[in-house]
Amino acid sequence: TNSSDINEMVKHASLTLRNPVMVFDEGFNLSAYYINRTDVNKLHTIQDIVAEGGLTKEDFSALQETDRHFRNLFTSTDPICIFNPESQINQMMCAVSPYRNLGLIVVNELVKPFDDTDLQFVRLLRDSIHDQLQKNEFIRNNVGNSYAFYIKDLLDEKVSISNVDQDALNSSNPGFLAMQYCLVIDPSRSNELVNSRHIRMELEVIFPDVKHLLYDGKIVCLICQEKDRYLDKKEIRKLEKFCADNNLYGGLSNVCFRVTEIRSFYQQALQAIEFGSATIHSPGLFSYQDYHAKHLIQTFSKSEPTDAYCHPQMRLLLEYDRMHSSSYAECLYQWLLCERNARLAGEALNMHSNTVNYYIKKIRSLIHFDPDNPKERQYLIFSYELLSKF
Repeated sequence: TNSSDINEMVKHASLTLRNPVMVFDEGFNLSAYYINRTDVNKLHTIQDIVAEGGLTKEDFSALQETDRHFRNLFTSTDPICIFNPESQINQMMCAVSPYRNLGLIVVNELVKPFDDTDLQFVRLLRDSIHDQLQKNEFIRNNVGNSYAFYIKDLLDEKVSISNVDQDALNSSNPGFLAMQYCLVIDPSRSNELVNSRHIRMELEVIFPDVKHLLYDGKIVCLICQEKDRYLDKKEIRKLEKFCADNNLYGGLSNVCFRVTEIRSFYQQALQAIEFGSATIHSPGLFSYQDYHAKHLIQTFSKSEPTDAYCHPQMRLLLEYDRMHSSSYAECLYQWLLCERNARLAGEALNMHSNTVNYYIKKIRSLIHFDPDNPKERQYLIFSYELLSKF
């Protein structure tokens, strides 16, 4: 069973470290331990903890007050060695996770003095216990969903796409024949408690064929659609209302035609949440198609010097704006986006169309470009987006 797996880990660790190892859950209740009784000379200390079933709140408070290192324990990625004044022994402690309270590992220096190799081994033990707890949580949260483990393996990149027999997959999982949109809801961003079970049930009402799972603390949904049946505006509005009404931050990917590629579309949904929440600062549904340019520009900017790849005339115009506190580059950008329609560009810029026409005339006196060349128009638009970083 899953609990016996952790007990086996702890037993192996205790025998390797030659010191008693104890694991406490998030409430500091003793969940696993191993003691080699033949070589422990201060066994009463461990026996007291076992008898109590864990650390008491008094024990925990005393450690916090007496050791400054202990106060940093649950944000540290490395084990911390402290002296426990109550038990009069050295202890090596390590949080199972520095990001959320999943419990605590304690090694008691009763037989062999601690050394550097012990630190390395406790790190390995922590990672193993963390992975097992994550697996336990996944099973607990996704019980009854036969497809959840397959999707999880795809998200974890444990399935080699090149080795997948797509025809066999389609015949055994007809729900994956259709197109998929990946919807990700991140409960950690909401300012109130999110009932994941309730959220998943509500999504089943909106999309009866939805496949969902809890993955990495997020609600991941595959909205399955029949071939050539894309999400329409009405369905998108339903999702937008659903996220707003439930105070949720959701990201929606582009359409995915092969479920074996779902990890990329999961990442799209995450990027949509990241860019959307930074722009709007309130819960809602954020579609990747609205932020794909930002994502591409961000990715490109990390590896290349952006200025060198931009249209030289747009660089000159932005420099002119900087020196004269003007906004000609933005006007040109909106004018090009609006297919050179001065009225639409004026609405976007909150100015009269005549003013837009005047600006364009001025711009053409400052820089050289061919507005009738579609490739040059596209290059100017991309350059403005890249240089302004939105």
